[in-house]
Amino acid sequence: MRIPFLALTATLAACASVDESDRFDPTDDPRVGAEQQTLCFSRNINAFAEYGDNDDDGILLRRGANTWYLVTFAGPCPNLGFTRAVGLGPDLTGAGCIRRSDRLWVSDGTRSNVGMGSNACLIDRIYAFDRNATAPTEESDAE
Repeated sequence: MRIPFLALTATLAACASVDESDRFDPTDDPRVGAEQQTLCFSRNINAFAEYGDNDDDGILLRRGANTWYLVTFAGPCPNLGFTRAVGLGPDLTGAGCIRRSDRLWVSDGTRSNVGMGSNACLIDRIYAFDRNATAPTEESDAE
């Protein structure tokens, strides 16, 4: 029993030592609005889109006709760039609300159901997102 406990402790210590300065910060993007505590869907996620240059930057989720939100993750979200389906985790209760520390399920479409054989991505933050605002350019990022 000691070996698994020590391995788990070492794994948790490695995770805890992540340098905060290396974390993705979307707040420099003028399209990113206020942080949201929860995001609720009446039935399903209406649409989703990629966000950022890296797979782990986050994902845009649409609620209703045209209300978008940026969801960032607390760690890697494998194959996010190949996502064909996004779903709310089966462990959610209530009206389909997500919040920090919940999981968002993403699938590359090779499995029949989101949640089975998919990746569970741990939600770090949720932001309002204005798709009509001007996106930052690489020149403005360099300043």
